[in-house]
This record gives sequence, structure tokens and C-alpha cells, in this order.
Amino acid sequence: MDMSQITELRFLFYFFGMDYYVYYTISLFKHLLPTLQLLHQNKSLIPFLYLNENYLIPNEQQSFNTFRIHKYYDYMKNLQLKYRDFIINDFNELLLSNSI
Repeated sequence: MDMSQITELRFLFYFFGMDYYVYYTISLFKHLLPTLQLLHQNKSLIPFLYLNENYLIPNEQQSFNTFRIHKYYDYMKNLQLKYRDFIINDFNELLLSNSI
């Protein structure tokens, strides 16, 4: 991740809440899905998991470095509308179980 992506991500979590970690991760996997499917078909998925550009990711495929939050904001917002109550409840349960 470059510095602009890190800054974008921190602002996202700060302004919209910790549940956006979940929506961000789901959006990232949605972005990477075509590449993951291609690499799975080619039996070359393991090198991709290193997230290093030197591995077997063709340039025309989506990669971690091409992910932009603003392109998936609407998708994350829809996830929030559907699942926020469940995620917040799970976060609260997790916090309570760790504090005991």
C-alpha cells in the first residue's frame, strides 16, 4: 500500500467506524476476485498471497495496488446498511469476552 491508500483507509475507519474494516476487506476481495479466479485456474494462487508484484499477476489483472476505496464506497455503504447491526453486535461481544 502506498501512503495515499493508508491515509484513505485511516480516514475511512475514523469517520465511518470500525465496522468498515469488515466492509473494506469484503470490497478488497470483490476487487481481487477476477485475479484470484484466474490464478486458481492456473494453479498459481500461492504466489499471489505474497502480494508482491514480482509474482505471477498479469498487468491487466486487478491487484492489491489497484484497489481504490472511492470506487467501492457505494458497495461498502450498502454492506453497512445490510449488516451493520450484526457486525456491531459481534464486535461488542468480542470486546466483552476479551475484557472478562
